[in-house]
Amino acid sequence: MNYPDLECPILGILHYDVTNDWYKGQLKIQQSEVTIYFSMDEERKLESAQNRFVDVMSDLKNHLQQAKEYAVESLLAVKNEIDENRPPLTPQQFKDRMVLQFISIEPDGSVSFYYPDDNLFAGHFYVMMDSVNNFVDADIPH
Repeated sequence: MNYPDLECPILGILHYDVTNDWYKGQLKIQQSEVTIYFSMDEERKLESAQNRFVDVMSDLKNHLQQAKEYAVESLLAVKNEIDENRPPLTPQQFKDRMVLQFISIEPDGSVSFYYPDDNLFAGHFYVMMDSVNNFVDADIPH
């Protein structure tokens, strides 16, 4: 099924992506073009995801800093273990290599920040925040 484009107060026009069944828009964050993905709820609406996005944007700088801290706590040891023949990365070196690629917003209020791995792992990794701004997961998708 195809859905019409929608208006977002912050992003402008959101386009429906039939392949992934979500809406997406673009935003410039820290000198990078970041794609924002919105998943629809059971009624095929975006209001809850869009409202959550507005909430996240109001404190985005803090959320991004916390996401980096959580990624260091969760993934730095894994990275250094994988590359045992190289000097280990410091927490700051790891954070410096994290450049936000996209954000996905779910109707339940969870938000995932995705980063290309800059040769840290084998693709990309994400850090997830729950509906009340607690970071709850960081992983390397297979």
